[in-house]
Amino acid sequence: SRLKSDTYSVVFMMANSFGYFPDERENILILKEIYRVLKKGGKILLDLTDSHLMRKNLAPFSWHEANKDVIVCRERCLKGNIVNAREVVISKKKGLLRDGAYCMRIYSKQTITQLLKKTGYRRPAIKTNLSLHRMKKDYGLMTQRMLITAIKA
Repeated sequence: SRLKSDTYSVVFMMANSFGYFPDERENILILKEIYRVLKKGGKILLDLTDSHLMRKNLAPFSWHEANKDVIVCRERCLKGNIVNAREVVISKKKGLLRDGAYCMRIYSKQTITQLLKKTGYRRPAIKTNLSLHRMKKDYGLMTQRMLITAIKA
């Protein structure tokens, strides 16, 4: 069923869950739907890849030990604003745990600001160069994050 309009004070889209549609019009529809369900003065928070740092530091191949048993291997290719990625997760004890591929759109500060304003949001604020990790490793596309907030007018 459809969510009621003008209902929520805050909507979070975490861990790069915004931008998965190759057709940008679909991503804009997501922003419009969030705008519809937010109360006046409600906030949207987007947790996205810091595209500037990602472009600067993207390694086409990487791996890291998540713990003593699990190894994560990644292959990535950047074409324009789309990252195509393959992630293989291996257990030393159990073997292959996951082998998945995905694509993801990345946004510059200017582009995400324009999209938010185009869909009616006001006062966008952006914090860049954020990380949840203490150790300097490649944790995938969310190693360096950008948090964006904006308000429903």
